[in-house]
Formats: sequence, C-alpha cells, structure tokens
Amino acid sequence: MDITKTRFTTYLYGGIAVFHFNPWAYDNDGNKIHLQPLSTEGQGVAAFPSQKKYKLTQLALPFGAGIKYAVSDKVNMVLNSASEKHLLITWMMSVVLCRPCGLTRS
Repeated sequence: MDITKTRFTTYLYGGIAVFHFNPWAYDNDGNKIHLQPLSTEGQGVAAFPSQKKYKLTQLALPFGAGIKYAVSDKVNMVLNSASEKHLLITWMMSVVLCRPCGLTRS
C-alpha cells in the first residue's frame, strides 16, 4: 500500500449485540443479593402497574466512527468515537440502594 496517498482513512461501523446482566449487591452479612427480584426501581409492583420487570438478556446497537492515520507501513494511529443504544424496557443507569433494607453498593 502506498501510504503517501492514503495516510488518513475515515470509517463508520455499526452492529447488533446481545448482552446479559444481573445486578447485585451485598447485604450487611456479606451475602450476595440479586436486585431484579427485589424490584429496586418499582418494576413489577402494584404501585407501578405499567413498569414490567426488565429482562436480564437485552439487545444493544453499537455504533461509531473514527479516523485512522498511517504513521508508517506497519504503524497506525486511530482516533475513535463509539457509543451504543441499549434497547432496555427499564433503563438501569444506577440503583440507589436502601441502607435500612440491608443493601450496600456493589
């Protein structure tokens, strides 16, 4: 490849991903407690009938763009920006845990 003509290369990418998660915390006795059955965000409780329990396996759409610079025939430098869109029914950015119920941050 003649890098004098193609030193910079731009690119886009995208895809589909499946991931599994199971959030948990430790109680005061050191026992691992899985959070989904506790309805920590109100899902699956009578007070919030429209909030269904989230599935532990979900889809995501990763995507990004970047620029590649050919320093030499064997060395490249890359500047990349990436993100992903999660297709969650209930988004779990963070769980605020209740200390009186015996849970602590994981």
